[in-house]
Amino acid sequence: MWINLAVSRNHLATLAADTLDAWAARPASGSAGFRPALWTHMVGDPALIGRADALVDEALGRWRPASAKHLGFPHVLPEVLGLSILSHARGTDRTEVWESIADAKPFASPVTRALQQLAAALLERPSPARTKRTVPPRGHVPSEREWLALLKTGMHVDLLDLALSPDHWLWPYTLDSFVLPLAWLAGGEGGGAPLRVLSHGPYPERRGTTLFERPFQPSPGPSRYDRQTAPEWPGIDVVEIHGEELRGYFHPFQPAGGDEWLRARLGRMDQCWELTLREMDGASRVRAERAGGGRDAAVFVVYDARECGDAPERIDRVSRETGVPVQAVDVRSA
Repeated sequence: MWINLAVSRNHLATLAADTLDAWAARPASGSAGFRPALWTHMVGDPALIGRADALVDEALGRWRPASAKHLGFPHVLPEVLGLSILSHARGTDRTEVWESIADAKPFASPVTRALQQLAAALLERPSPARTKRTVPPRGHVPSEREWLALLKTGMHVDLLDLALSPDHWLWPYTLDSFVLPLAWLAGGEGGGAPLRVLSHGPYPERRGTTLFERPFQPSPGPSRYDRQTAPEWPGIDVVEIHGEELRGYFHPFQPAGGDEWLRARLGRMDQCWELTLREMDGASRVRAERAGGGRDAAVFVVYDARECGDAPERIDRVSRETGVPVQAVDVRSA
């Protein structure tokens, strides 16, 4: 989902760069795996992508087990499948890796079995009929069980839209394991380069031109990448030009504490816009100021309809209290 990707992009860029630096400094200590390379494609930075791509084939050699018995281990299969897709995208035929996964005995865990079925789909083997109606139109999946059920019949492009959610609690080791195979499969459904979709989502036609995305502010010490301890960004999270309209997004409105969080921001909207404009690059700032610089911008507050069904009423109440007009929008529509 675009908004989840947008608010996470700068965090992923920092995490990818530091992970690649650590791997380059200690190449014999083990493989960085597929995740740093995935993050670079989600960031869309050619320099980072190039650094990660140079490590993909070596990493695949380190992770690929000698026997099918070990291939189905939950910590091994996502690495082998993800790295083989990245290598295949660079021009090395890795269909034999997908065949070894698809032809193995059904794996033990539900997650590895689902990945095994996607490997068969990569080989264009028959799979269950898929219909767009199987993916809920609003909100994200609330559980791993529902995610695995959707994988059986959902359209790959819609499943990828759900999977591209670094902000979601299922992201580490569940959703992120499915992004690369779904991106490859969704490329056949929606057109375009399979991995290019990772940086802008599967529905770019719904978006305007992004001018600003939430910066990442690392906290000091060993918890550098812990979002819970990182200083909170006090400005607008994402800004885009949609047609002639300047749009600002606050994300996410949480079930607990969302009212206070939103009230604090709407109570100082002028300062929010001032800070955000100051942090933009020059060209983006000029475009935003020409569109009103926040004075006439449409402001959206993003919530998850499955997680917080009463969010529209609560957001509207805070809007009326502060006198700042905003629109509540579900995360699937943002």
